[in-house]
Amino acid sequence: MAAGASGSPRALRWTQAGVPQPLAVQVDGAETLFSALDIADIAEASKRPLAQTAQVHAGVGQRLGLERMRQQIELLPADSYWHSLAKLALSDDLNDLQRSIALEALGHGDGNAGEVLDRWEHGNRQALDRAQRLLVELQETPGSDLAMLSVALRSCATWSEAAQRHRCSPPPSSAPSWPAPSGGRCCCWC
Repeated sequence: MAAGASGSPRALRWTQAGVPQPLAVQVDGAETLFSALDIADIAEASKRPLAQTAQVHAGVGQRLGLERMRQQIELLPADSYWHSLAKLALSDDLNDLQRSIALEALGHGDGNAGEVLDRWEHGNRQALDRAQRLLVELQETPGSDLAMLSVALRSCATWSEAAQRHRCSPPPSSAPSWPAPSGGRCCCWC
């Protein structure tokens, strides 16, 4: 059976263990319902349409490569109760990170989801580049383990929090000194 037909690596493992494919795919798909609750909360908090919020939420995951990290977490062994709890905690932290970034991105003005995400990316370029480099390195490292994923997720969350605390905007267009004399940046993030 092809991995694409089963929905995810988890559904594939279930079907290989004898669970009927339709049931494995349906149960695996229930995880998207969890995201639906986040999306509804984000839409309410940001006062944005549900469809746009869903597109921004998905776009954040896509642009950062969070789905790949989600799959790596899913593939971690859960040989003990504590390992299972650690996997759940990582998954929760990853969902919280995606939720936080999506909410923050929706605060970057009006427009369609692509424009909102483009503005968010532009305002967070350095943090985003760091996160993407880290996630690519993690993806290319064979045998990702709990420690590696924990550190990577913590680093991405730290960069995201720092970027959210530190908002810069260029001075008005009438200001003659732009770009700033400090190498074209007004501060450390933009």
